[in-house]
Amino acid sequence: MAQSGAVADEHRFANGLIHSNAGAPAANLTVEQLAEIDFSCASGTLVVVDELYRVQQGNPDLLRDRNEAGAACLVREGIAPTSFSRDDFATAFDGPGFRDYDSLPFEIKDERVHMCLYVAGIVLGFTE
Repeated sequence: MAQSGAVADEHRFANGLIHSNAGAPAANLTVEQLAEIDFSCASGTLVVVDELYRVQQGNPDLLRDRNEAGAACLVREGIAPTSFSRDDFATAFDGPGFRDYDSLPFEIKDERVHMCLYVAGIVLGFTE
């Protein structure tokens, strides 16, 4: 991506996972050009290598259900109590609509929580 003049925004989690976004277009690139660069890079790298690494690091039990994988990560990392289940995770994070994050047994803005959400393919953003 950088070879094409675009710079990705990256966030590295404690378990080694990297969440990257295409970032804002450079002055010399249109949005369409940036989208093409992002797609080209992703199809050769992100879709293959990053996905495999994300599964190895974040879902070592190879759980097929993303809600189960997310809940297992939260428990494994010591963020949620052992009683926090797949259904608890699904209720809190899977599907459309507002969630009552204050009722969760952990701090939603904790970076480790976002690491486990990323394992489940979920990215949340908050405005201050």
